[in-house]
Amino acid sequence: MSEKTATQIMMEDREDRYRLNLRRRRAEAMTAAILNEISPFLEYEDRRRDIYYAIFELLNKDGVEVITDHTRQEIGLPPRDGYGWTADEIRAYEMRRLELMMRPFTMVVDPSVLKENEN
Repeated sequence: MSEKTATQIMMEDREDRYRLNLRRRRAEAMTAAILNEISPFLEYEDRRRDIYYAIFELLNKDGVEVITDHTRQEIGLPPRDGYGWTADEIRAYEMRRLELMMRPFTMVVDPSVLKENEN
């Protein structure tokens, strides 16, 4: 196994620097939108930066993606209802509930309990 040359390492670093960080961009946009909505309720303007970074770190850590109804339509995903369910998800959920309701009910009774109740 060959070791990387200094030129190869520099080229990889350069590629990483110029690669678009979508996770960061999405987290920044989402953080700005949230802060824009809640800023009228913030009592202390000087805490705004702390709040921004706390929200940003939370969203950027695991990566947050918001897919709007418009985005779903653009990429060909089925629409969701007012509660966030697609028709297929509702069908699958209801089928599972029906299966559970229609499953035969088996009751196991300890015979000693029956003898106690007879007396």
